[in-house]
Amino acid sequence: MPCVTLVNSLRYSTGPSPGDVTLTLGNGNERDCPYTNYYDYGYNCMFYTANELSSIPNGANIDKIAFQIEAPSNGTFEVQFQQVWIAQHNTGTEFPLNMRVNGTSATDTTWNNNFINYTQIYNGQTLGFTKVSADPNIVWRELLFPSNFTWTANKPFCIFWLNGDGFYNTSGTSSYPRGKGITLSGTQPRYYAMDFQDNTAYSPTSFVNIDGTFRPNIKIFYS
Repeated sequence: MPCVTLVNSLRYSTGPSPGDVTLTLGNGNERDCPYTNYYDYGYNCMFYTANELSSIPNGANIDKIAFQIEAPSNGTFEVQFQQVWIAQHNTGTEFPLNMRVNGTSATDTTWNNNFINYTQIYNGQTLGFTKVSADPNIVWRELLFPSNFTWTANKPFCIFWLNGDGFYNTSGTSSYPRGKGITLSGTQPRYYAMDFQDNTAYSPTSFVNIDGTFRPNIKIFYS
């Protein structure tokens, strides 16, 4: 089983072990990912290739998903009204054109018809974590806990995360948590989509803004 550390009744993971795969794409950059603690509303859509996650065996059960988060201040960082979908895909090598927040495309029926185990794992719940003084500033935070998601080997994996919290953080951008990853330049595959705004909520069928400048780190635990 994966190695975890229990701090103040909240778990964060401490390095790779049998039963998890860690994809550390970069350490020097960060974004409001996998959800924003600053703006009212937002979304993050993430695509990870079959090759990047090839060590997960066929038939494995996905137990939890962690993101590498930097939290410079102590406190509870939770967001309400979260919707999260996860899926693998049979044929896709990147996100489709005209994609919506929930991962479906308005025009690409081949994409829509080739999801594997497309599952909404949260629908309106409160998600997040508490940072205490004993925690390192940068740790893997276990944020998603799927149920009955069986892995198909050699297929890409997608996460579609809609933040409907509606709360504006007035404490400033230097104090709230952000996800670590890699910043990219030039033309990139459609591996990541994100956007944030105040006052007006996104819906599951809002069209996404593809962002080719960043990819977040991820850790997937399986059994």
